[in-house]
Formats: sequence, structure tokens, C-alpha cells
Amino acid sequence: MSKSVDFNCGVVLPASGTGERMGICTPKQFCDVLGKPLIVFTISTFHRFPWIKFIIVTVSESCKDTMLQLVTDYNLHKVTVVAGSTTRHRSIYNGIKAVPSVCSAPDVVLIHDAVRIFGEEDLIRDIALAANKHGASGVTRPLVSTVIASDSEGMLTESLDRNQYAASEMPQGFKYHVIKQAYEKSTDFDFDYGTECLVLAKKYAGVNACIVPGKPYLWKVTHKKDLYAAEAMLKEQFLQVAILSTSGQATLVDTLERELSTALRSEQVKVTSEIIPKSNSPSEHPNTFIHIHTSQPSDWSTLNPATRPWGDRLLFDHCHIHVFLLDPTQVSAQHHQLSVHFKQLAKQLQDQHFIVYAVLAQTTASSEAVSAMVKHLVFHRSTSLSGQVFLV
Repeated sequence: MSKSVDFNCGVVLPASGTGERMGICTPKQFCDVLGKPLIVFTISTFHRFPWIKFIIVTVSESCKDTMLQLVTDYNLHKVTVVAGSTTRHRSIYNGIKAVPSVCSAPDVVLIHDAVRIFGEEDLIRDIALAANKHGASGVTRPLVSTVIASDSEGMLTESLDRNQYAASEMPQGFKYHVIKQAYEKSTDFDFDYGTECLVLAKKYAGVNACIVPGKPYLWKVTHKKDLYAAEAMLKEQFLQVAILSTSGQATLVDTLERELSTALRSEQVKVTSEIIPKSNSPSEHPNTFIHIHTSQPSDWSTLNPATRPWGDRLLFDHCHIHVFLLDPTQVSAQHHQLSVHFKQLAKQLQDQHFIVYAVLAQTTASSEAVSAMVKHLVFHRSTSLSGQVFLV
């Protein structure tokens, strides 16, 4: 079992970049993935760990109001927003200088990229512990391509043995006094052209970093196509589906469990009567709920998820899919009433990070057809379609 973090640890996230390589006007850290700006997922990586005491985000002046609004919208109580600068190192330094204002006795500061949205707690903890012990720590991944050099005429001059090198990834960790000293002694050239914080710590604070082996997900969103990859990976890793079992609906429940488990890992799909899990691990909490009804509710307010403590909705908007299995003679009459109520419900939940759908099916419909519709909604998760009633 990993050692606990018993010291003050926080994060600096430089987010002042313009995302030129993305080829779009919106800075990539504010591009939407699954209805949320990318940076919200990055922040959630650290925000959910109780041992992370503070998160400082540096942004350009033009994006400051946007970032402050996200802090409010998503209740990011650990986040402090400060002004960034023209280069990555200058922005990080602005964040480092702000640390004493949010933590009176900082021990370790982690530096991360705003567009690296993935991170497992065990690895991040290892980086923090290594930094606390050695003064600085980094994380690497093996190179996947051979590195070559060419001369001014474009001719090959050198090929490096990739087995002797590694790709430097993030986050990196530093004792606060180490990274503070490194930046205080850095030159204008370092601030304008430097890329590696670990080198600054070695050069100006005399601290050689401990290197921790990383994992494949330590990549960052760089190009527009990476947004689609990020969405797929988020679903693959973090979707947790709860099928709320109902007596007499075993066939549909079994079909839903089987179909969803083919697209996700089996442990991501649970049939349960416990809507609120007892687990303390946020990664095990459902964020997608499938409710099965054989009649319309007598009290429509029971369908409003905001009346119950559903848990953390920072990583994913919680999606509630209500499946109504009705007699064919009832479907036409009930469709309008369901539509009215679910549109009203979606409007009430608009700013509370819930998505709600209704699936109206005849009892004669096959469980496979109903399951196919539900599966599509589980993965599509469109906030713009929240409140819609889908007929099967």
C-alpha cells in the first residue's frame, strides 16, 4: 500500500497558452469535451484527492473571467486563479509566487499541464512523495520513435539510441523552496526558451530529480483530433453505470448488463438497489443511472435527481435514463405527458450538471431494441438533448 501524503502539497497549472497547433480560435484548454471545458477534467484529476491542498491556475487576462466562472460553476473550492504571462515558464513562476497566499507552509508543489487530463492517484502520489524526499521528481515514458538530427541542408547527421533516452512527461514535483529558488535565479533566456523545469532545479538549486516510470495515458491534447481521443478515453476509464434493478424486469436488466459490459469493463457496470454506493473511492461511484419503470410515477418530483445526494459531478455530468415500459394502448396518451415533464425537469437541472432522458417503450418491444437505445444514450451524453423522450 502506498505511503500517505502527510505534508502540504499543491498544484500549479499553467493555462495561458493559445493552442496555435490546434488550429482553432478557442485556446485548447477551454475546448469542450463531453460538455465541459478540457481544463475542468484536468483540475478534477487533482481536486478529488483530499491530500491536494490547493490548485493555482495561471491564465491569460483575456481568459481570466472565463476561468473564474468555471470555478464558480463547478465549485472548485481549491482553485485560485492568477494572471499568467507570455511564456510557459513565466506563467509557472507567477503561480509559484502566488503559493504563499494560498498555503502558509507549502512543502511540495506539483507542476502539470492544463491539457493533460489523465492521472491516477497512485502515480501522482508517488511523484509527490519522491519530490518531498529528493527535492524534485519527474515522470517519463519510453520513446516510441528513434530521434534523429539533420544539418542545415536537411541531411541526416545523427541517430540516437532511444533506449538511452525517455520522454519527459507531467506532472513534476518539487520542494517549494527548490522550485522557488530555481525560478528566482533563472535568466530571461530560461524564461523565454526553456522547456524543462527539472533542468532549472538542477542548474539553479543543485537538486537532481528522482525519475518515476510513467504510464501510457500521460499524453496531452495537442491537436484537434486529440479531443476525440480524450472523450473516448474518459468514457473508457471513468464511466460507471448503475442499473437499478426492478422486480419482474430481469430480462431487460440482463440484456442491459450484457450489452453495456461488451463496450465497457465488466466492473464499470453494476446492477444494484443501492443508488448511493458505500465505497469511499470516487472512481467507483456511478455517474450514469438507468431507472426502469412499469408505470408513470404518482409523484413526478421523485424523478428530480437534484433532490438526492448523488455525489461528485465534477468529472462527468450525471446522466439519468428513465425507461418506461408501458402497455401499447398507453403509449400514445402518455408520450405527451412525459415530454412535458421531462422538458421541465431538464430546464430545472440546466445548471446543476445533470442530464436526464426518458425512453418510452411498449411492453411488446424486444429487450434488445430497448437496450440499444439506452446504450446509445449512455455513450452519447448530449446535454443539448437532455429532457427528450425517445420512443422504441
